[in-house]
Amino acid sequence: MLRYSLGSLMLILVYASLACAALVNASGIWPQLIVTMTVAILLLFTLKAAIRQGASHHFALGFSITGWVYFLRIFTSVLNVRNFLLTETSVQYLFATIHSEQLTSGVPLAYATLSQTPTGRS
Repeated sequence: MLRYSLGSLMLILVYASLACAALVNASGIWPQLIVTMTVAILLLFTLKAAIRQGASHHFALGFSITGWVYFLRIFTSVLNVRNFLLTETSVQYLFATIHSEQLTSGVPLAYATLSQTPTGRS
């Protein structure tokens, strides 16, 4: 049986309350970080389920199946997930930096950013 001290339980409570407060007041990078970490964890468990054998294989298989079903249930389209990935912000920033003169000149571009219109105004 595991035993915890009162101090360690209070630290766990403080950590959990700060994590919940950060998720409730999420803005900017938090949603992207959470979705990116979720996809990474699901990919790692899927890979573990394919490589391992025995009890860890069954746990990883069940975790990855349940996780992917829930993830696909929440994000019904692959296009919806793209906006929540951490890499999307960096791709948009790089695109705006590389093509800044085309964005201000009104030339239509193939990659439409979400944060800027083709004229450069939000």
